[in-house]
Amino acid sequence: MNSYWTILAAGLMVGFSFQATAMPRDIAVAEPPPNPLLHDVKALKCVRLQRDGGSEILANACGSCRLVRLQRKRPGSGFPSIRTLTVPERSRVPLSFRGPGRTRIMSDEPCKGQDAESLDQGSSSEKRCVQPRKTADGGYRLFNTCAACRTVVVERIDRAGRRKRQILTIGGKSAVPLHADGAAQGRIVSEKSCQ
Repeated sequence: MNSYWTILAAGLMVGFSFQATAMPRDIAVAEPPPNPLLHDVKALKCVRLQRDGGSEILANACGSCRLVRLQRKRPGSGFPSIRTLTVPERSRVPLSFRGPGRTRIMSDEPCKGQDAESLDQGSSSEKRCVQPRKTADGGYRLFNTCAACRTVVVERIDRAGRRKRQILTIGGKSAVPLHADGAAQGRIVSEKSCQ
């Protein structure tokens, strides 16, 4: 039996080939038909969850408004809390969750009934109601001069050029304080009526 393996090994080292069966070389191997249930999916996830120190932030990298559904599970609690947030295009929204726990993004969809441009520039037919004004103590407040509630997106830019956006809702004929939060300048990106 050892002589068989010795001859086989010697034949392989010398370069002989052993053909087990004679088979024509020009046979084409047919590929299996494509499965209609399997198809390529382009993964589009605009909003990502980021940690910033002890807090969590939703960062939208897409050029459209996103509707994000979050789940927050705290240790020891039986049921997770679920929240749905609207995140404007290319913005960062801080989350109000505090303490230990795990936050997950359950869904990330485009905003309903609204295209990306309407959030950025606001509707041209709507008038501008919210105006920033400097107060006596050197701070700023956003004043809503209309009787209806207004939602604005405020962008703050720090000295390094980093941008942060925040959504504020201001009731009719009222004002809210606008804190600098380390920004060197700021502006109102968009304004629309509350829904």
